[in-house]
Amino acid sequence: MVDGRSIMEQFNEIKSILDRYSQHKLALDEFIVVTFIIDKLPPSWKNFRNNLKHRKEDINLDELGTHLRIEEDLRKEEKSKSEGISKILAVEEGESFQSLPKQVEQKEGQRDVEKNHENEVEPRRSKRIRIAKTYGPDFYIVKVDSFSLSKR
Repeated sequence: MVDGRSIMEQFNEIKSILDRYSQHKLALDEFIVVTFIIDKLPPSWKNFRNNLKHRKEDINLDELGTHLRIEEDLRKEEKSKSEGISKILAVEEGESFQSLPKQVEQKEGQRDVEKNHENEVEPRRSKRIRIAKTYGPDFYIVKVDSFSLSKR
């Protein structure tokens, strides 16, 4: 199996070959066929392949087809989501973000970061009240530039 083609398309081809064998009364053990298909999954499906190999119960050919279809659909959705985000972030020279169509809606609960006229982000402020510390009239701060502990 290869990454360039649909996994379900390749799975259906293998299944049709197995049907031709069964028409000629040449039956293959279903467990061996399922193991063969799992082993031949493309390298990008490594985690999925390992999950199928280490299942406690054996699966038949139809269950494998269902698992492959679901995984392929999830990968297509994930790929389309990542492509949508990359299209939004791609800005050609001379364009601004305002001229791009708004394709991603802001999720509820997200706060807009306010920017001032100099494009600087407003700093976050603590919710605690800050009180200046006073140590009393007899308190002095002394700055020592060089301090040596060696005895002479």
